[in-house]
Amino acid sequence: MTGHTRKSNRPIIHKKFVGEGVVLHITYDEQEYILPHDTLVEWVEKNINALNTVSWQERGVYSWPRPSQAMLAFLEKFPA
Repeated sequence: MTGHTRKSNRPIIHKKFVGEGVVLHITYDEQEYILPHDTLVEWVEKNINALNTVSWQERGVYSWPRPSQAMLAFLEKFPA
């Protein structure tokens, strides 16, 4: 699994991808972003409460059907 790209129509993080070199290719609202999975996890940890949710803690996954303006501003640093 190391170093592979995951395509998605929304921002999504998985515990199983942490430290694995996974790259996210996110398409949202006709915009595309490419960034390391762990970079998104680090931003989420500092800016959003998602890592304290049941979804992350028990299922090991968290996604955003509609990312916040703050997350979109962050993603804009990683255009495809």
